[in-house]
Amino acid sequence: MRLLVVGCGVSGLRHVHTAAALPPDRALTCLAWDPDASARDAATAAGARAFETLAAALAEKPEAVLICAPAESHVELAQLALDAGAHVYVEHPLAPTLDGVEGLVLAAEAAGRPLFVGYDLRFQPGISTLVSRVRAGELGRLRSLRAELGGTAPGPLGVVFDHTDTLELTLALAGDFCRGACLSQRNGEIDLRQPDMAALVLHTDDGIMVDLYLDSLARPATQRVQVIGERGTLTWDHRDGLHHLDHTSGVTSVSPLATDAPAPAVARLTCFLDCVAGRAQPPVDGRAAMRVVDIARCVVWACGDRREVDLH
Repeated sequence: MRLLVVGCGVSGLRHVHTAAALPPDRALTCLAWDPDASARDAATAAGARAFETLAAALAEKPEAVLICAPAESHVELAQLALDAGAHVYVEHPLAPTLDGVEGLVLAAEAAGRPLFVGYDLRFQPGISTLVSRVRAGELGRLRSLRAELGGTAPGPLGVVFDHTDTLELTLALAGDFCRGACLSQRNGEIDLRQPDMAALVLHTDDGIMVDLYLDSLARPATQRVQVIGERGTLTWDHRDGLHHLDHTSGVTSVSPLATDAPAPAVARLTCFLDCVAGRAQPPVDGRAAMRVVDIARCVVWACGDRREVDLH
């Protein structure tokens, strides 16, 4: 399979290295393009065949394309990849605005190649178990959900957009949101232009309240999700696994993180390749990712307006 990585910065190079480390049965030929010559040189050093133009790279007819360029260019680049007949992976966020997003999603659906949006958190060990247990109704009726992400530096879009993987996970667990509010703060230690801390409060029509705290300055790095229901509480932490508190008995059971679980980068790329081969479906497709972008832009706007916003 020919795999083209578009954008060879930190994220793109990670994919090049990951592709090179996959088992031989994957039979990958890794191609790469970036407008910057030094980035192309780095991709070549990592084992990819780099091209000076995107047109030349797409002329090689790659079956799969990974869009790892800045978010502002995701829609345009993904459409070019779709037009070239490829299956498309897009790093999150899908886009910083909704401009052109619906057209891209519809084009992918019409081509029978749903977009695969790479939300990192979905591939952390234990997260799929958390999602399946909540959706199976183990906790009974959900009451609230709390999530925290700390210690991961945001990019130029600010902490809310650059960490939409946390927003997406809370949306998947709680269901769609009907209203929300956001407060943010710019400390200037990372980026003088964008907020590096934010607190979101979101509500569903079913009465579930979600608290989401994002803090790029927190140390040590933190990833934690807690789901509280009538019958129990499930708490996932990236350091020590999944804890289940039974509200009736008061007993807590712990499911440690699997020591043999693949690294998130490997799990993410492997899942995408399985989708290309028709063996799986994207955990988050373009339509779901479009809703995440919509919510993110609304709560960022609400923060500037200092009021709660309708998310319907």
